[in-house]
Amino acid sequence: MCLRSPRNVVCIFLRAAFCKRLQMQITRTICCFVEDFLVWYQEFFCLSQLLPAAETVAVMLNHMTDITSSTHFSLKSGDAVALAVNNLGGTSVLELYVVVKEAIAYLESRGVVVEQVYSGALITSLEMAGVSLTLLHLDDSRRRCLNQETAAPGWPRQSWLSSYSSPQPIPAPASTTYTRLSTETAACLSEGGEKAFRRALLHACRALSQCDQQLNDLDCRSGDGDCGSTIRRGAQAVIEAISSDRLPLDTPSQALIDIGHIAEDTMGGASGGLYSLLLSGAAQALVEDVSPKAWVHALKAGMETLSKYGRAEVGDRTMLDSLDAAYKVLVKLLSDSHADPVEVYQQAVEAAESMARQTAHMQAKAGRASYVSKDQVKEPDPGAYAVSIWLRASYEAVKLGV
Repeated sequence: MCLRSPRNVVCIFLRAAFCKRLQMQITRTICCFVEDFLVWYQEFFCLSQLLPAAETVAVMLNHMTDITSSTHFSLKSGDAVALAVNNLGGTSVLELYVVVKEAIAYLESRGVVVEQVYSGALITSLEMAGVSLTLLHLDDSRRRCLNQETAAPGWPRQSWLSSYSSPQPIPAPASTTYTRLSTETAACLSEGGEKAFRRALLHACRALSQCDQQLNDLDCRSGDGDCGSTIRRGAQAVIEAISSDRLPLDTPSQALIDIGHIAEDTMGGASGGLYSLLLSGAAQALVEDVSPKAWVHALKAGMETLSKYGRAEVGDRTMLDSLDAAYKVLVKLLSDSHADPVEVYQQAVEAAESMARQTAHMQAKAGRASYVSKDQVKEPDPGAYAVSIWLRASYEAVKLGV
């Protein structure tokens, strides 16, 4: 295909757009074919701040279509265009698709019909961080050329056509409806037991919220540094649910299922799913009995569910290590009918705290920490440490009611 005018196609290269503490450099690159030779010339300007994706795309396309420039790309409402979003080499697929989405949204907001979209590593420069945007006015001839079969290995085999309407967001329901157990058969707590359960949950969630930065710092050593923030979101959501009486705290089995759903919905990442598994597994052991011994069985059931679907074992340097240390102490309640549940719980908390500290010297075999050299991981596992935090807080709440 031969393009005889520089206004037919315009590229803008965005370099270092996703690199923190680096300047964002935008280069407008105009290309055209003259007597079958490809000619490139460039214009530069720099922005000293890092912008969100939507603003970055707006800056790029505004510069591209600036009518005060003699080389601007003429664009008006109703124009049909093809859009190419190119990975310059070091941009992640996730970031690339964010730019694709924002570019389509920006063009459609100006009344432009984006008929075809191509994305991928089309023109790269080793591992340069950034993307380039290319626009091409479409007519029947260009549509036919773009849709021809090609043996070029790097050319995207698929494009998005305007015949498919833009995705429309589905409004979130006013409230989330969770699976309900039969209230006729599920075991219930006494009035005092319900108050103790409420107090333990609130203490645990508040403690986790207050320790978010501490957990983030631990997670920076071996993960992505957001463990505390993730858990804090879930804890705050549980506090809100308790405050608005949306949790059936008199029925622990159902309450744990609901808290698991809240964790999965609000925490995100692996932590939300893992806590959902732990709580849903534990809930099954509390359907018929809510005695102290039943809670011990519930912890074991939750750990087994977590291990089965989370593909982690005790000793892998995860939250399971702290949970298992607590469980090994709590089993005294199953064999000694004279054991004081509160005293045993205190010992279990201390065991979990000790194990959390010991994870600093363990080889990670699961989670992101497993990809990091043992020599680089010298702090306790944040997941195991979080377990010790909420166990300690719940114990203090139980002790207050004794």
